[in-house]
Amino acid sequence: MKYEEIAKKLADAGVQDARIEAAILIEELCDERVCESREYDDVLFEAAIEKRTSGYPLQYIIGKWWFARSEFEVDEDCLIPRPDTECVVEEAVKLLPRNASFADLCTGSGC
Repeated sequence: MKYEEIAKKLADAGVQDARIEAAILIEELCDERVCESREYDDVLFEAAIEKRTSGYPLQYIIGKWWFARSEFEVDEDCLIPRPDTECVVEEAVKLLPRNASFADLCTGSGC
């Protein structure tokens, strides 16, 4: 499958940011940048696309996600860091006194 076919398959399955997710899948699982004319036909890669079209989270497929400018490993045993939580953390950090620190305990993924 080519990049456009992957993006269309994801879009047809209701994936909201299908083109972005297609690029992430290619870059993370094939370990290369997107090339629109290249065929991506690896069996494991195609299985990952099928998982995603069935609603399985992208983050669990690639095994990581980004939060607060850092990369974290994720799997089915942890919650996926959410962008709205990142906004809350950014605001909380602004309220801290200079040189203070804080810990996120028992509130989600731990990021």
